[in-house]
Amino acid sequence: MIHSRNTFKGMTARLRILALAMLVSVMFAGPVLAQGLMTSQTYNRLEQVHDFMEEEEYEEALDRLRRARDGAQNTHEEAVIAQLFGFVYINLERYEDALDEFKTAAEIEDNGLPEDRRLGVMQNVIQLHLQFEQYRDALEWVDRYLAVVEASEDKEEAPSQVHVMAAQSHMQLEEFREALPFISKAIELEDEPNEQYYRVKLGILFELEDFRDAAEHLEDMVSYWPDTMDYWFQLFQINWQLDREDTALSVLKLAYRKGLFDSEDHYVNLFRMYMMEGAPYDAGVVMEEGMDAGEVPRDQRRMEMLSRAWIQAQERDRAIAVLEELAELQGTGESYYLIAQIEQERGNWEAMRSAALEAYDRGELDEPGNALLMAGRGAAESKDYDAAMATFQRAMEYERVQNQASSWVEFVQEEQALREQN
Repeated sequence: MIHSRNTFKGMTARLRILALAMLVSVMFAGPVLAQGLMTSQTYNRLEQVHDFMEEEEYEEALDRLRRARDGAQNTHEEAVIAQLFGFVYINLERYEDALDEFKTAAEIEDNGLPEDRRLGVMQNVIQLHLQFEQYRDALEWVDRYLAVVEASEDKEEAPSQVHVMAAQSHMQLEEFREALPFISKAIELEDEPNEQYYRVKLGILFELEDFRDAAEHLEDMVSYWPDTMDYWFQLFQINWQLDREDTALSVLKLAYRKGLFDSEDHYVNLFRMYMMEGAPYDAGVVMEEGMDAGEVPRDQRRMEMLSRAWIQAQERDRAIAVLEELAELQGTGESYYLIAQIEQERGNWEAMRSAALEAYDRGELDEPGNALLMAGRGAAESKDYDAAMATFQRAMEYERVQNQASSWVEFVQEEQALREQN
C-alpha cells in the first residue's frame, strides 16, 4: 500500500504529477518532428492519447499508448511513451505501474527525454518511493538526480524539493545527521523563508539534541514569523534547558508583551519565572490576566499560586479576595487562617478574630490551637476580654499551644482586674 501520510504538504505523487500534466502538450511540439526525434505516426497516436487524457478516458489512453509502444522507432519515443504511461497510471491509482514506467522513462539517457523533463520524471520516481516507504530507493534516485544536475552544462542547482525529499528519507530511516545538510540546502535555495522547511530542520535539531543550534534556528524563525507563539515558547524552553535563565525570561516577556499568549502553559511559565526572579507583583498580574483571558482555570492549584504571589507582593486586599475564593474550593480553614495572618499584620483585630474563628470552624488545620490563639488575641486587642478569655481557654485544650494560651489567660485576667479597679 502507498504510505498514506505525507510530511510535506502539496507534494503527494498525484498532485506532483498532475502538475506535470500541464506540460503534456509541449511534448508534441512541431520541432520534435522536425528534428527527427519522433515519427509522424507516433506523434499522431500521442496526440490521441493527450485528447483521451483531457477527457479522463484513461483506458482508451492506455490502448493508444500500447499501440504507440509497439510501433516506437527510437529511444526518444520510448521515453515519452513511458512518461505518459506513468501519468495515466497515476490517475488510475495504479501506483506500482506508474513507478515502473517513470523509471523506464528516466533511465533512457541517449536521445531520451530532454534533460528538464527527465529530471521532472526522476522527481516523480523519488516521490513515489517515499509514498511506498522505500526510503533507500528514494535516496538512490536522489543521488542519480544530483549526478545529472552536476553533469549538466547549465550547472543550475537542484530544486529545493529534491533536497527536502532526501531529508525526509533520511528522517524516516532515523538518520537525522545525514538529513540535516539536505534540509539546510533546501532552506538556502528558497528565495523567501519556507516555514515548513524551517520546521523540518528544527525537528531534526531536536532529534540530534543540538539545542544550541536549535536556539539559533528558532531565533531566525521568530524573526520571520513573529506572531507564531509556538516558536517563542520553544525558544524559551531551549534557553531554559541551556541554563540561560535571563534569556529565557526575556523571550517569554517579549512574547507576552506582543500579546501572543494563548495557553495555560504560557502564563504559568512566565508566572513561575517572575516568582523565581523575585517579582511576585508581576507574577500576580500575569496569572490574573491568564485567568481573565480564560486560559488559566480558577481552580484550587492556580488560585493557591496566585494567592502566594499577592501575599509576597504585600498586595493584601488582592490576596484576601483570592483567599476567600480559594477557601470555597478547598473546603478547609487554611485560606481563612492566612487571611487572619494578613489582618494581624494590618492590625485589623476584629477582622483577624473573625477570620481565625472561620478557619477553626472550617477545620483541617495543621495546628487548630494556633487559630484559637489568633482569635483570642483579636478579641483581647479589641478589649473584648470575656470573648478573649473564653477563646484562650478553648486553646488550652491543645497541648502544643497550652503554654501560650495560659500566658494569654493571665494577661486577660490582669486586664480585667485593672478594668474593675478603674
